[in-house]
Amino acid sequence: MPGLDDRVTIATPEGVELELVLAGVGSRFAAALLDVVIQLGVIFALAVVLVPAGDSGFVVAVYLIAAFLVIFAYDIVLE
Repeated sequence: MPGLDDRVTIATPEGVELELVLAGVGSRFAAALLDVVIQLGVIFALAVVLVPAGDSGFVVAVYLIAAFLVIFAYDIVLE
């Protein structure tokens, strides 16, 4: 159905109008779900790599810091 898409038009200083279609709820949800799957995959892979290193406090601390960075820095880095 034409006319149901959310569109935004931006006029640039050069006099060119850019018309962009905004993402809907479904595509935003799919993108967020994909981000979570990637983050969990990286955290799981990190755990698999660090398991042979032992169960010392240092290894656990490295894992927790890396998992924290994956969760909180992922959006910042990929922005």
